[in-house]
Order: sequence, then C-alpha cells, then structure tokens
Amino acid sequence: MTTTQEYNALKQLIVHLESALRAAQCWSANPPSKKALASEQPFCIDTLSFDQWLQFVFIPKINTLIAQGKALPSESNIAPLAKQVMSQHVEVVETLAAIDALITNGYQ
Repeated sequence: MTTTQEYNALKQLIVHLESALRAAQCWSANPPSKKALASEQPFCIDTLSFDQWLQFVFIPKINTLIAQGKALPSESNIAPLAKQVMSQHVEVVETLAAIDALITNGYQ
C-alpha cells in the first residue's frame, strides 16, 4: 500500500523531473500525435524520443496514479535507460534514479 509520505515524495520528484527536463531544453510545447502516444512498444521507442515519453506518458501516468490514490508500480527501472540516452543531462538521470528507488523501495 502506498503511503501519503510516498505520494508526497513522488510528487516532489516529478516536479523536479519536469524542472530538470525544462532546464535541459528537453520539454516540448507541442504534444505528439495520438497515434504516436498509442505505441505498444516499451517507452514508445518506435514513436517518441525518451524525453517525449517522460513528458507525455510517464509524468502524466504517475500524476494520475497519485491524484487517484492508486497503487504505484511495484518497481521502476527507468534510470538505466536514461543513463544511456540522456547521459549529458545528469540532473534528469539522478532524478529518475531517485524515482526508481522510491517506487521500488518505498519511502525511507
């Protein structure tokens, strides 16, 4: 069961992730097409860049789970991919590592 502390900590990390993406100039003003968002591939790898996936899929999904008080995934392992495709954006990678740790290990 997800606690209020976990939700609050995750909300803060998501806000920080958005800020880091914006600072890295990896935030788009224009959303992708509905078709691109409907990809069934992991991370929409066939239709979106990784930063687009974070902005238009990951962040909204996590915000929805928090707003609806639903259980978070039992684990998260996004940071390793971020290290590969966004290694020059250290703050983004570090924030995703913190999100992974919180989701996988709970609030500590």
